[in-house]
Amino acid sequence: MAIKVTGRQLLRKTLAALPKEVKKDLQASMTASAHELAGKIRAAAPKDGGNLAASVRVEEFNRGGIGALVKAGGPLTTRPVREGQSATYDYALAQELGTQEQLAQPFFFPSYRRQKAKIKTKASKAVRAAVQRVQK
Repeated sequence: MAIKVTGRQLLRKTLAALPKEVKKDLQASMTASAHELAGKIRAAAPKDGGNLAASVRVEEFNRGGIGALVKAGGPLTTRPVREGQSATYDYALAQELGTQEQLAQPFFFPSYRRQKAKIKTKASKAVRAAVQRVQK
């Protein structure tokens, strides 16, 4: 029986084989891109008193790989569903995706889609520069 290699498995294998110097430069590029993306998302967030934009953050990528996570929402944007109820919802999701009572006001994914190609280009350039430096 053959084992099918998915794109994710191939990427992990390729990243694991990179020299430490290349990984370091790629991580630096990804972290810088994540901070830039977070800034764009903050700027695009609907102005609601500041909590939604303030909830946008960059977190360390802790899955043993290279990268950074950009997140929005969480404790700053969690509200009760109705007054006096214990059930809560994250209004960052309500803003992004909409609800039965509110139209969507996307701010996160449009910003990501606009930056995606730029992030990939920066990462590729960082890897190429690091590989050339390591080869010398």
